[in-house]
Amino acid sequence: MFFKRIEVNQPDQISVLNKRLTILRIGVFSLLCAVILEVLHRQSLMGVFTFAFSKPVVFVYNVLIIFATLSASLLFKRRHFVFGMIAFGWLVLGICNFIIQFFRRTPLTSDDFLLINSLFNIITIYLNPIQISMIVLAIGISLIIIIKAWMKSVKLRVMFHRGLVTLAATLLLLYGMPNVSPTIYALKNARGNIVEIYDEFGFVYSFVSSILNKGIEEPNKYDKQVIDSIIKHLTKDSHDAITANIIFVQLESFFDVSRLSGVSFSSNPIPNFTALKSEYSSGLLYVPTLGGGTANTEFEVITGMSLDFFGTGEYPYKGVLLKETAESIAYNLKKLGYRASILHNNSGNFYGRNLVFANLGFDAFSTLETMRNVEYNDQGWAKDIVLIDEIMEALNYSDDPDLVYAIAVQSHGDYPRIENPDYPFQVFGVPNKSDENQLEYYLSQIHESDAIIPEIIAKVEQSGEPTVIIFFGDHLPGLNFEGFIEGDRNTTDYVIWDNIGLVKQNKNLETYQLGAYVFNSLNIHEGFFTQIHQSEADNPNYETILHLLQYDVLYGEKYAYSQMNSYIPSNLQIGFRIQVLTQANIFHEKIIVNGRNFTKYSQIIVNGETLETQYISSTVLVASSEGINPGSTVGIAIVSANNEILSISNTQRIK
Repeated sequence: MFFKRIEVNQPDQISVLNKRLTILRIGVFSLLCAVILEVLHRQSLMGVFTFAFSKPVVFVYNVLIIFATLSASLLFKRRHFVFGMIAFGWLVLGICNFIIQFFRRTPLTSDDFLLINSLFNIITIYLNPIQISMIVLAIGISLIIIIKAWMKSVKLRVMFHRGLVTLAATLLLLYGMPNVSPTIYALKNARGNIVEIYDEFGFVYSFVSSILNKGIEEPNKYDKQVIDSIIKHLTKDSHDAITANIIFVQLESFFDVSRLSGVSFSSNPIPNFTALKSEYSSGLLYVPTLGGGTANTEFEVITGMSLDFFGTGEYPYKGVLLKETAESIAYNLKKLGYRASILHNNSGNFYGRNLVFANLGFDAFSTLETMRNVEYNDQGWAKDIVLIDEIMEALNYSDDPDLVYAIAVQSHGDYPRIENPDYPFQVFGVPNKSDENQLEYYLSQIHESDAIIPEIIAKVEQSGEPTVIIFFGDHLPGLNFEGFIEGDRNTTDYVIWDNIGLVKQNKNLETYQLGAYVFNSLNIHEGFFTQIHQSEADNPNYETILHLLQYDVLYGEKYAYSQMNSYIPSNLQIGFRIQVLTQANIFHEKIIVNGRNFTKYSQIIVNGETLETQYISSTVLVASSEGINPGSTVGIAIVSANNEILSISNTQRIK
């Protein structure tokens, strides 16, 4: 009987052992996967060991997240295939993170996937045709392997009970560990440099956090009484405001390069910016991003809100501001009779700006697609010289005082590593030639951006209108050599020129304080956030007040607006020069459209369908008339580089 019992139960024992080994294999593979992902993130095996031994609990938490996703494969019949696909997905994320950090120096976040449509517009700037072909080939091979793996995958008995228990236990562990481990919980309150956040908490944990933690968490003690108590102290008015045009010029990847450690140049590449700093108010600007993410710097300047309270790597432009309005410098100045214009020499729908700027109160938005005489640099970015005439176009649009917000792009990366003797500056003290070549190219671009500064000032002075111009950098460039910058890598510089005799002051500012700081010098106190920055910055509860009010107006009950109307989206005009269609005729199998203010991005649209259009001049467009009859309705669409219609002109009947 004894031997018979052993014989009967032996398969069950083997089955239990196999199940345990399966869980063990998943655990070992999760550990291996975590190490690989961290190596790709830190680009150093020693860095991974340092992270794992200095923060063992956080490292284990990263492993457990991977373990949870891989253990889900136990719930499928083709569990080996599902396991492989999940592991492959993690590897792809790790490779994407590695590539993105190579170009922009900041890690991958979930919000980056919201920008995929725009990626196709700029991919040729970062990758050459051979590299693009290799990526396409790799994707094709991967798809073939996945299909073959699916076809050859074996169906096994679902380990439902074991899989469900394992997954549930792991998820409970993941949920509970932050409550008992301060080092894990700390990510919830981590603020500032996203690079430091990912380095401190690991790629997997940080990336998953960027998926799960969106928006602003409800603060403690949030209710109407608390918000009312904040609002009642914001009593300043602007009855003695100085009326002047206010121009913000946001310069791409721009900063005072004299702050570079151990590096010198053959001459100063930004002499105009340097000269202004010696005569006018200036200081350091603590920006929310590094190497990219221009839209987040815009967000802080325009709204006066801090990104510290949002999720890791979040872009409000791609989230809440697509559906909600928000207090802004535009809305605040329009209360004083200003007209608000914004311009950017890049695609108008990048970061959803063509939608967001209406929710920020701007009246007109000049985009690359609507600008004239655009020149491009060697990397394919529009040169900043085009901004000069666009700024003046905005100032001359009406007799009202103007807010103009100009967003430059010329000195955007990628920065070529190939030597070019034509670069106007020599660099000394950079560790290797490749980094030296990148820096020399970068200097050549910010030098051209610096050159537009006196031209803008000269045009403004010719107008004779009282004006304040704020020149500032949106973030540091995506350069990454040893000793790149002393101190905080999230600092740029600003300078404030004026022709109304403002007193020179030197003060370092957070990006979200910049607008309020400028307004204060003009005795302008419109807006809740403006007054908070002007009067509460030294209050020990300053950040708590900001957190409460930001949550209330964006995600809460909007108690702050109970005594006033909330902001209404503006009727945003695309382009400072409105496209006008005057007539359309069919002639020799062609539709010939006449009008004014056409650009190379103008396309003829007939009965709602865009046609392949030939740009002849700013007054003439031509397209094939095949299948189109006289009497059809024709208009002119401004179409972005990725084929999104930004606006449509008036319409006519084809004759």
